[in-house]
Amino acid sequence: MQETKPMPNTSPTLNDQMPLDINLDQILSGLSADEKESMMDSLMMMNEAQRVLSNTKHSIVTEILRFTERFEYWKHVPPKDVLDGNSASQFYYHAHPAANDDAATKRHDGEHGHFHSFMRKSGILESEKPFAALDYDAEKDDPKKHTCHIIGIAMDKAGNITGLFTTNRWVTGEVWYKADDVIAMAERFEIDHAQPSWPVNLWVSNCMKAFQPVIKALLIQRDKTIADWIEIHGAEADYNVFEDRRLEVLSYCPINLEALLKKLS
Repeated sequence: MQETKPMPNTSPTLNDQMPLDINLDQILSGLSADEKESMMDSLMMMNEAQRVLSNTKHSIVTEILRFTERFEYWKHVPPKDVLDGNSASQFYYHAHPAANDDAATKRHDGEHGHFHSFMRKSGILESEKPFAALDYDAEKDDPKKHTCHIIGIAMDKAGNITGLFTTNRWVTGEVWYKADDVIAMAERFEIDHAQPSWPVNLWVSNCMKAFQPVIKALLIQRDKTIADWIEIHGAEADYNVFEDRRLEVLSYCPINLEALLKKLS
């Protein structure tokens, strides 16, 4: 799933036309004590992975970048992604050049790069069906390339998480599933091995666990953004919202791990 480079933006961005941000405090206020405890447990695991790496002056970002000979924009790190064969969970890290940040990626202030997380076909349940998009052909679907994008994890240069976000289908070349199905996939996401980096795998897996309530809200907002955009721009019968290059990031939630740990402790 090679991420597609956006075309130059010549019209008002989505950011100017409708709200995308998810309110983290509002989500936290609706969690039970048990849910907050579960979130805290996973956040502490993320923090521990960062702490161990910091002992040798590394971070989550510098650690993952050890697995590429040369870090280049758009290039996947590691080159063949990280895949758990048992859970069918997958992720990679990469970055965009500043020149391409004239649209939705502009909202990731100070972003160095981001992780993209996926569920591969073998991990998708029979009850979870692809969305019947205009251009989706089940007969031509290649199981080896069939992936569903779950969430993006924005990172700063220091190796800290700065936000979570969802993207339109064209961005990663995924197969589109409705929010409820992707939420269920997010709950099954796990990288349960140590290659190429145990601290990074542990961090990403626990990030997915810790922020389940946020991921749920982001995916629901993702589908709402699609529906709202169709209502505004989808008058033509052959309009395909999933290939509209004006529509890139569909929902976003800023995250500050240190502040969140203090709030929950």
